[in-house]
Amino acid sequence: MPTLHIDSFRELTPSWVDAIPSILADEIFSLAGECRLVESKNKVDLLIGAYRSDDGDPWPLPSVLEAERRLQHQGDAAKHEYLPIEGDPVYLRQAQKLLLGLDDQSKLFQRLVSVQTISGSGAIHIGAAFLSRLLKPGCVWVSDPTWAPHILMFERAGDVIILQVCAHNPTGLDLTQEQWKKVAEICARKGIFPFLDNAYQGFATGNPERDAWPLRYFANMANPIRFGVAQSFSKNFGLYGQRAGAFHLVLKEQDRAIQGNILQQLQFIIRTEYSAPPRTGSTIVKTILGDADLKAQWLTEVSAMSQRLGSVRSALHNGLRGSQLNSDFDHIIQQSGMFSYTGLSTKEVLRLRQEFHIYLSSSGRISMAGYYVTRAIREVQQDPSSK
Repeated sequence: MPTLHIDSFRELTPSWVDAIPSILADEIFSLAGECRLVESKNKVDLLIGAYRSDDGDPWPLPSVLEAERRLQHQGDAAKHEYLPIEGDPVYLRQAQKLLLGLDDQSKLFQRLVSVQTISGSGAIHIGAAFLSRLLKPGCVWVSDPTWAPHILMFERAGDVIILQVCAHNPTGLDLTQEQWKKVAEICARKGIFPFLDNAYQGFATGNPERDAWPLRYFANMANPIRFGVAQSFSKNFGLYGQRAGAFHLVLKEQDRAIQGNILQQLQFIIRTEYSAPPRTGSTIVKTILGDADLKAQWLTEVSAMSQRLGSVRSALHNGLRGSQLNSDFDHIIQQSGMFSYTGLSTKEVLRLRQEFHIYLSSSGRISMAGYYVTRAIREVQQDPSSK
């Protein structure tokens, strides 16, 4: 039997580990980690898009807590079992209804193919993988600026346009209904595939039905077009850690054979990546949306979160407007949702971090769900060296 000499093997093996290049780390999560290490009691995290109370603490939705209480007392022996590859069918039907305002008799269900995903990020990724395999788009259009992972996830997909339905991240600026109609007309005329990112339904106006208007317009056009939707329940249900989402493909036609083929392709992608979706978050969502009282409570809570974000936005705007600064901060109250594009320079952002332990991204985007701080922003804005 031949003898294997380990030392010789090591000499012949290329040092591939040493050749692994570094890549730019995600700024938001990197800075959030840095912020956690700061010992100052006055530090402020305006990075992560997670809703917070006035005290800066996590705020689990009461409707979610009630759903969890009910589920805990059900004693479901199957609650730890695998879901199907495509996800929980009841959850998916509830997600479709919330998205498109459908009743049980709607024929639009026959134009839908939906799969459960690992939140909105997973929905975008699954959608991008599906399109890169089958549509093979020549280019992907995004807004400038956009949520950074949009670009990262579609770099492989390499004509698709990514549009955020409401409460745009990072700017907080949304299209009007007339502008949406124009976009839909252009997509139909030029054969562009719209990919709609629906991460903040309810956070723009406080009304999930109103915020879904663009989706429903696209779905009910006289001359239907195909489009995709990435749906997330992280923000509007406060389920940041449960990763509940869905990817939906809306077809032009009602064809069960086409639906089946698409579903098989999506199942293949999911099976080869993570096999099956998580169960807990989707169970909470379907419990709330499937119960009239819990859903009514949830709608009230979404409205309250949106109103509070608006109050924080107004307070920040009023505090800065009264500071005798030359800058115009009216754009802050023209925005909506969880984020604001402040217009602060990179130097001003760095000073806020170093001198005041206030953490926000280098673009000047802040999460309105966190504290609002005016004194520190006034100081860095008044210093010409920070420009």
